[in-house]
Amino acid sequence: METGRRTAPTIIDIPLLLNVLLVLKGIVNIFEDYVYLPLMKILYRTLFFVPPSCYPKLPYTSEEEIISTTPRVIFIRSKHDKQKICLKLWQRYDEKVFKAGLVTRRADYLLEGFEFNRRFAPSVYLGITPVKLSKDPRKILRGKLIENPEQTKLRKGVEYALVMKRLPGAWRLDKQLCQNIGTAEGMKFLAKEVACMHKKLKKSLLDKGKPECIAPKLALNRQLFEEALRSFPSDHFTDNYIENYGWIGNVMDRACNIYTPYFKQRYENGHIKRCHGDLKATNLWIRPKKRNGEELQELIALDCVDFNPDFCYIDT
Repeated sequence: METGRRTAPTIIDIPLLLNVLLVLKGIVNIFEDYVYLPLMKILYRTLFFVPPSCYPKLPYTSEEEIISTTPRVIFIRSKHDKQKICLKLWQRYDEKVFKAGLVTRRADYLLEGFEFNRRFAPSVYLGITPVKLSKDPRKILRGKLIENPEQTKLRKGVEYALVMKRLPGAWRLDKQLCQNIGTAEGMKFLAKEVACMHKKLKKSLLDKGKPECIAPKLALNRQLFEEALRSFPSDHFTDNYIENYGWIGNVMDRACNIYTPYFKQRYENGHIKRCHGDLKATNLWIRPKKRNGEELQELIALDCVDFNPDFCYIDT
């Protein structure tokens, strides 16, 4: 009777196995670093990234719109978190305003105004974005949010808009004046807050406030004043508005010449500063805030002059 041969037990070469595993791991790492991850990045950019050359591309539906002489404010919602935001654009709705030199659309003015607004309304101004009006009046095309814009990186021929959080209308000062802010204590609060704002203002760096800058500004105001007088219809009370009120311009010209040395002195003493330029009840908002668990309020200023520096460098 034949007996079967016993086979020798298999002996695993542990060091060899470890070397094989290390080689396999290296191959996997190389594949992940040089194939998988680059492919994932390309796929991500294809699906979620719109190249700068394609901006503005994403359509946003307008929920509300405010149009005035020059600015246009469009209220939309963020596509990421549905946050209510608004876009402020400068549009040529009134050619006379632009031709008169009142409004100048320049990127450096826009960015300087943006930085001013961000300082006096923290967390409200989110950035700027390229925009383009759609054929559908209810939609606007906008691009990627630029949180910290630089003039050198803005593209020529592209319209940019300020991007802001939409604040509750009840916070606006003209609404608040009908409530507690209209009291004596409320007036003290406003005076204190405005005084704090003035302490943060920067001195003029553009020679604004010198007599040679004041004179052309006065001439422009006189021109617009006389145009307004001519636009009034004559009646039996006033046959000629220019004849009856034109003397006001002559008085202002004489005053400008007489006080030229004082204007120069005020500039040299650092009293000319970059101010808001358009402080009014509709541009001032009272926002609630907490400090150490205590319910407080703060005054913030929106929509400073960002279209002509002649109107925001002011003697303080």
